[in-house]
Amino acid sequence: MAREMKRPEEERVEGSGGITFRLSGLSCPECAAQFQRGLAGLEGMKRVELNYGAGLLRTEGPYGPNEIARLASRQSVQAVRLHRAGKPHSHGRSRPRQHRRQLVLLTLGVLLVAAGAAVEAAGLQWPPVLLETAPPQLTPGRLIAAAALVLGGYHPVKRALGGLVRRRVDASFTAMCASLGAVLLGRWLEAAAVLCIFSGSELLQASSMDKLRRFVWEWAARLPEHAFCLVDGQPRRVPVDQIAPGDVCVVDPGEPFPVDGVVVEGVSEVSQGPWGVSEPVRRVGEGDRVDAGSLNGDWQVWVRAERPAKESAGWAALERVTGALNTPGPGHEWAQRAAARMARLLLYAAVGVAALPPLLLGAAFGTWLYTALILALLALPCALSLSVPAAFGAAVVAGVRGGVLFQSGEALGRLGRVDAVAFEPGAVLTAERLDVCEVYPLPGWSRQEALALAAGVLWGRYDAAGEAVVRAAQEAGSGVVAVDSVRTDEYGNVEAVAGERLFAFGELASLERRGIALTPVLPKINALRREGVRIALVVEGKEPVAVFALVETVNEESKKALRRARAVGIRHLAMVSGEETRQAARAAAELEVDQHLAGLRAGRRLEAIRALQRQRRRVAVVRPCTGPRGTASAADVDIVFGPWDEVRRFGRADVMLVGESFERLPFALSLARRTLRVIRQNIAVVLGLKALALALLLSGGLTLWLAAALEFLAAAAVAANAARLVKKTRRPWTGAARRAG
Repeated sequence: MAREMKRPEEERVEGSGGITFRLSGLSCPECAAQFQRGLAGLEGMKRVELNYGAGLLRTEGPYGPNEIARLASRQSVQAVRLHRAGKPHSHGRSRPRQHRRQLVLLTLGVLLVAAGAAVEAAGLQWPPVLLETAPPQLTPGRLIAAAALVLGGYHPVKRALGGLVRRRVDASFTAMCASLGAVLLGRWLEAAAVLCIFSGSELLQASSMDKLRRFVWEWAARLPEHAFCLVDGQPRRVPVDQIAPGDVCVVDPGEPFPVDGVVVEGVSEVSQGPWGVSEPVRRVGEGDRVDAGSLNGDWQVWVRAERPAKESAGWAALERVTGALNTPGPGHEWAQRAAARMARLLLYAAVGVAALPPLLLGAAFGTWLYTALILALLALPCALSLSVPAAFGAAVVAGVRGGVLFQSGEALGRLGRVDAVAFEPGAVLTAERLDVCEVYPLPGWSRQEALALAAGVLWGRYDAAGEAVVRAAQEAGSGVVAVDSVRTDEYGNVEAVAGERLFAFGELASLERRGIALTPVLPKINALRREGVRIALVVEGKEPVAVFALVETVNEESKKALRRARAVGIRHLAMVSGEETRQAARAAAELEVDQHLAGLRAGRRLEAIRALQRQRRRVAVVRPCTGPRGTASAADVDIVFGPWDEVRRFGRADVMLVGESFERLPFALSLARRTLRVIRQNIAVVLGLKALALALLLSGGLTLWLAAALEFLAAAAVAANAARLVKKTRRPWTGAARRAG
């Protein structure tokens, strides 16, 4: 157990680079953009970075956390600093304070609207005592509606007036104007219903996005901004960005590890969670590695930093996820343009409907004003502008939980349209399992005898070559020669005595150092080298007995992944080899690829990818993260895979699969396709509901509150449809495996 050290309580050291907040209550991208512009316009503000998808705000200027929180509150947005005094905030399942207050007021407003409707339907009037003193326009129903307007419309009106002060007009202002117009027409209950429904729509949109952002907030909260490091033998609180490799940090029970490092003293239980999702607890002690963001258990431990905090596993992954969320999703720009144009068109139509018929035709102003108010409500762009960010945010969260990172929304969109996958043999072959593809015995020995002898020498050896030879002998039915005095020489070759004769088995390089005479088998060795196989020999003394050609086998997970990729919708599989080797040919035959292009130099491999694209195919190239980019520069989508420690250092690509093989490829393909499908469904539903509303308006069956209800229904459909992308499963790609069969 580590030595318990008391840490200073009051010492406070602020890091550089500004303050980070999480934001709750951002209902749509346009609201977020207006909020950012308002902060950026403050006097002395140096920098404002707002990530709408992740719900993160970073400010740098003379304004402290409390001042930023007050400024945000004026826009009905809750800003909470992610870290205070090095302690991560709790981000549980409960709703943010702003949402709870709005929900309470909205509930009261809806109840009052229902009560007012009941009073109006029953025709209740003031008692005779109050009838003479009450204003004639103020009926009991209208009084209740006025209370509903105040309670249910508090947050929309607050947001609208705040924007109006800064000379900005938004959706809240439009809803407020529609409600005021209804009041002027004497439709108080409808005015209250409109504001309540709009407030509910805003709350639903903000809550659905905050539910997705909570994954990022919890992840960020587990990565502390400050840590206690040993300085002159005493713990001192410093910003994590000042921790250098080799520094020793003291981590108390229940606190997250600030950096990737090695435990130098102490034993504790650690909940590993580099992805922001807790994994099974493991016990760590001196010499064990821990990742930044993992939670310490019951005992204090000391950790020596291996790398700067910003290069740690947790920080690097979080930076990539938040960076992806800060990019527009597939179809986002089109949806924004469509929403803006539709809003302008309907607002112009509303102004024309309100002014032209009364002026030109002498029609009743109130009737046409009511129609104009309905058109103004239908012009609200919130649901359409949210259709893409909601689906894209859900896809990013689902991808992270499944070990898939997207570089941007554009990359996800391109992946969703891929119908061909190209890969090199190195992406599917593994040296962990070898096969004996051929045995070449020398004169005086048969193939069966050579296999039996090699199997006897290697019996009980659990390396890849030993298992391959023993397996080949068993399949050939050659039996196993009995040996004794088995040992490994100084070069790594296995020696054994059989019938008082000394035999050895080893690969070519180690046997060359042993001084074996290779002249009799040199032509065969040169031929096998050209075929790209691994070469091993059985020798007696210093004379060769047989030459074994060993080939790497196809990774089983890769084989399954390609089969599932076909089930997901990939129509063409191509293997592109730099050299025409036996291993590549065997792999292509085993994988049943549609096309095997072998013996191509770098330029020819690029041309092969372009030839696939000329066939109207969208091509994704899958490669190990540490391998050369090769054909990736010509591909539509560059996909890398590998352990996270290597992916974060070398894997700058469109899509990153965390794993030893690309077993997550089908999941990534399926997720991207489903995301595009959900986006199209969202846009179709929103436009369909607006078309329905316009049809009802032309037929005379649309009221003001019904128009607001259709907008609420559109927002609810978008949020619910996007939420389907997030599935709480530990390995979401196994579903594709079951469907593929």
